[in-house]
Amino acid sequence: MTFHITKIVAAAVLSLGAALATPALAQQDQHQQIVEYYGGEYTANGIDQYVRSIVGRLEPHARLDRPIRHVTVLNSPIINAFATPQGGVYVTRGIVALANSEDELAGVIGHEIAHVAERHGESRQGLGLGAAIVGVIAQAAGVGELGMLGYNVGANLGLSSYGRNQEAESDRLGVSYLVRAGYDPFALHDFFYSMQAEAELQQTLTGQGQSPLAAMEFFSTHPNTEGRIEATYDRAARRGRQEGDVPRTIEAYMNRIDGILYGDGDEQGFIRGQAFYHPDLGFEFTVPNGYTLQNSASAVNASHQDGSHIRFDLAQNPNNKNLANYLVNDFASEFGVPMSNPQSFTVNGFAAANARGVTTINDRQVDVFAVVYDAGNGQVYRFVMNGPSGQNFDRRGWFDTQDSFRRFYGDDSKNLHAYSVQAYRAQRGDTVERLSQRMAFDDYRVERFRALNGLRRRDEISAGDWYKVVED
Repeated sequence: MTFHITKIVAAAVLSLGAALATPALAQQDQHQQIVEYYGGEYTANGIDQYVRSIVGRLEPHARLDRPIRHVTVLNSPIINAFATPQGGVYVTRGIVALANSEDELAGVIGHEIAHVAERHGESRQGLGLGAAIVGVIAQAAGVGELGMLGYNVGANLGLSSYGRNQEAESDRLGVSYLVRAGYDPFALHDFFYSMQAEAELQQTLTGQGQSPLAAMEFFSTHPNTEGRIEATYDRAARRGRQEGDVPRTIEAYMNRIDGILYGDGDEQGFIRGQAFYHPDLGFEFTVPNGYTLQNSASAVNASHQDGSHIRFDLAQNPNNKNLANYLVNDFASEFGVPMSNPQSFTVNGFAAANARGVTTINDRQVDVFAVVYDAGNGQVYRFVMNGPSGQNFDRRGWFDTQDSFRRFYGDDSKNLHAYSVQAYRAQRGDTVERLSQRMAFDDYRVERFRALNGLRRRDEISAGDWYKVVED
């Protein structure tokens, strides 16, 4: 959570890369804005140069009428990759960590180069962009249903994404580039499988009822049509090769990503169990048992299987208004929910206020509980909590979350470390269960290990092969 609140509008445009490029934006160099929103460039262990070498290997095989201008690894755990019409190719460290070979990452990059070569971004200009931008603001911020009320849920995100034919064409060309560059053409299919497994894992962890791939940022901007993953396999098979014919670049890839940051870094804050810590900004809080926390660029979100949701973010407080007045005026206007019974108080040294409201989402009545804390400099930290009506707020644990917000001091962080990916060559006797015990998580270790390594349900460990574990 980096709290670049003033950048949300730019982020909404840029997170879709080419798909949302307008003529005005097309005349600008978006590179610095993209890098800033996604947390900067990631260059550890020369990973940026390594990715540039992959682009350099693929680029000669694409019919480009302009050179690739920027090749950037973004310091974000989000699993995404995109290209801009100006010839920028961007991959997040999240997508680099998920890939299991240079060939897999090359498949993703080749797909993005194809979008540039075929000018797909330019062909989408002007299609309902105003509504699309507004909708993506909510999506990029990780907003739940209630939060989206403040951002016009009517936005048609479908207009902002690539079309079915464009995706199929980029998949086809991506496989073709792999073949011409000497990579395994089946690698793109395997990476799509890994993304599907990761998306299903996240669906399990968050208890979300939606299609798992709909929540994957890559597929939110590159729609996953039915049968698409299977189609990439068929395209590879039609190139006249069998699986295993082309050896993949695995060991060199594992050595390059060994130690790559996994999940959130120091400047983004840490999720540990039910708690969120932000050493850089100096605060911490906890959410009730049963909620699953997720961090994003501009908010921390927690979801419960009963449909309840907690969102924490930073917002402007115009003219330094009294906190109670802020809730019943600015907050109520932003989210479209009348707020009543404001209460002012102090929590762990922070001036604070809360208020309550009731709204309707999808024909269902929902309780709303908002809490704001004075963050100084005309800003407020705030919780937005919502869930099905009729439950006692105290029983929900919302008051406990309100009271858990406190300052986080440097000495408290001595046992907190960012997670990293460690490459490991399996030894005789290693099993999925044994290697999963090395995963730095308290739950779903086997499922996390399998998703990270692209292992199917029945796949087992082979001595001498390379695998990834997440350690602190």
